[in-house]
Amino acid sequence: MSRFLVIFLFIGQIYAQDTIQPLIQDSTKYDSLILKAGKLYLSSKDSIDTPVDYQARDSILFDMKKKLIYLFGAASIKYQTMELNADYIVIDMNTSVVVAQPVLDSLGLETGIPKFKDREQSFDAKKIKYNFRTKRGLVTEVLSKEADIFVHGEKSKFIANDSTNNGDHTIYNENGIFTTCNAVIPHYGIYSKRQKIIPNKLIIIGPSIVKILGVPAPPLMLPFGFFPISKNKSSGLLFPKNYVFDSDLGFGLQDVGYYFPLSDYYDLKVLTSIWFKGSYRVNLSSNYKLKYKYDGNVSIDFADLNREIPNDYRTTKNRTFKIVWAHTQLPGAHPYRSLNGRIDFSINPYDRLVNRDFKSVTNNTLNSNLNFRYAFPNSPFTLTAGINHDQNLNTRVLNLTLPSVNLTMATINPFKSKNSITQEEKWYEKITLNYNSRFINKISTFDSALFKKETLDKLQYGFTHNATMDVNFKLFKYVNLVPQIRYDEEWLFKHIDKKFNSDSIFIIDTNGVRVDTIYGKSDTIISNKFGALRTMSASLSMNTQIYGQLLAKKGWFRGIRHVMAPSISASFAPNYRKKPFN
Repeated sequence: MSRFLVIFLFIGQIYAQDTIQPLIQDSTKYDSLILKAGKLYLSSKDSIDTPVDYQARDSILFDMKKKLIYLFGAASIKYQTMELNADYIVIDMNTSVVVAQPVLDSLGLETGIPKFKDREQSFDAKKIKYNFRTKRGLVTEVLSKEADIFVHGEKSKFIANDSTNNGDHTIYNENGIFTTCNAVIPHYGIYSKRQKIIPNKLIIIGPSIVKILGVPAPPLMLPFGFFPISKNKSSGLLFPKNYVFDSDLGFGLQDVGYYFPLSDYYDLKVLTSIWFKGSYRVNLSSNYKLKYKYDGNVSIDFADLNREIPNDYRTTKNRTFKIVWAHTQLPGAHPYRSLNGRIDFSINPYDRLVNRDFKSVTNNTLNSNLNFRYAFPNSPFTLTAGINHDQNLNTRVLNLTLPSVNLTMATINPFKSKNSITQEEKWYEKITLNYNSRFINKISTFDSALFKKETLDKLQYGFTHNATMDVNFKLFKYVNLVPQIRYDEEWLFKHIDKKFNSDSIFIIDTNGVRVDTIYGKSDTIISNKFGALRTMSASLSMNTQIYGQLLAKKGWFRGIRHVMAPSISASFAPNYRKKPFN
């Protein structure tokens, strides 16, 4: 690392104390004196007052006759808050001007594109020429980014912040492009002859026109424009990404809309796509985030599509709907509660009708999984609830669990004494109790019939819970004896009756010829009726472990150690098909 002072001449270095005084007395012929690191330097009034740090990876060449410094290979310059990087930099100490530009590699390709950065302002360019003293520069083929906007300029003039421009950086562009497209050659944007950019504040343009894929859009002409830019979110119009053409839908504009920054924590984007043959699509999307808590996004799409039938005057009309919601709760956001998952749901397969790309056409299933968990404070109970969904896009059969709720209890000792530390544990204090319950609500239907009233009759729901009590005894110090009692109960809300109807006669014929005759049929009657099924069982198990070993007295073989774990168990449950249970 080296340091220099632009337009700096080493007039002399004074080390001896007795020579300093005469030089200072005769210093009127010099502009200024600088004392640094114990050395006295003399400089002219045109020199800058802050050292410039420079370095290069390959080499640094000094031309003292012309007062030029050449930096080769990954060169960089730092001056105050400014930083410049390129593969080739030339510093002119006469004029305080630095020139940066790329170099050609062995294949004739440019490497080391100049990059300029000053505080929050940064841009890349084909060539940068900058004056340290005036803090002004000339830039060729510049690309800068202001907030979410990319600004391209054929030729630019850069003025750093100082008192002459109210403390703001300013860029003046010639033949500029103002766009949100991040491609090297923008697919769309506002083209204008003159542009003025005040970073993080404002873009001012003169007469301009909107171009999409290089094609002018005559209705979208502007005599002038003001575009506020800021790192803070602001509302604004969203331009279409592209002209689109569909052989069935016709020409159209895709993703025209508006952006609403509703708060620091969430936003809203409204997009529409319009085709000239009467089809349209609407998309509402929102991102939300609370630092250290959670983040997610939600997107709702609706499309009304009119497609022409080939070689026919008629059209087909399709309406499709899709919702995607993803939510992530960050670890440590809440000690007892969590919510995570993703919902991906579609009616009348949206992606196949709207996107119609390879991935959309070949994707055959959609899945959703959203889970909520809550651990009750100072309690053994934990509640979990989930929504699950799977959908076959070929058969359009949809299986939905909405919701599935589980309540579980950690193992407890209900008869445990609070003073167990100070006294011997009783046998009944070893009794443990487990409990869990589950409610489930399921439906299987076609996606097109999901929101119809008759679908509610197909709901399958029920509630089940069970409790288990056991205790562990020691017999003869080495045998574990575990008696257990289990109780189960199911609550059912639909009653199914099957009856044989002997009066029904079915005649099977083919082309009027009787083939077979079936007498009677089985009738199934489903009614909404509550019922409960209760069962109980008991079991007894014993187990132990027997260890043995056989050791060798000498040699490399040390011995054999073996373990046996014999166990025996028995269980009992009543025959619930007989009386009194039936």
